[in-house]
Amino acid sequence: MDVEISARPGYLSVSVAERGSPDESRALLQKLLGIVHDGEHRRVLISVRRSHAIFKVEEYGLSEVLARAAGFPGLRVAMVADTSELFASYQYVELLAAQKGLTAKAFRSEADALRWLFRAT
Repeated sequence: MDVEISARPGYLSVSVAERGSPDESRALLQKLLGIVHDGEHRRVLISVRRSHAIFKVEEYGLSEVLARAAGFPGLRVAMVADTSELFASYQYVELLAAQKGLTAKAFRSEADALRWLFRAT
């Protein structure tokens, strides 16, 4: 799994290529929660390339992560997928996030995701 996390003006950028095992993904999600918790970032852009879709959310610990992330006031998460299958799975994650009270949205382009992240709420 190739991961790059960087602070950009106004948001945290997370780029993932060839997402690894559920264990590796869980570790990455926990790391991201820690970064958001400890920092000033309330806008997060997650861009994933060359990875399989996530439909077994419990394998990745997503329910717990979404519930914890919902506890960060004002947090907005944009998820960018490079394939239709991955986009569909992110739409499912978007629905689960909404049920937990987290503002998250799936996108096919980074430009659209950034526009949404900075849209007035």
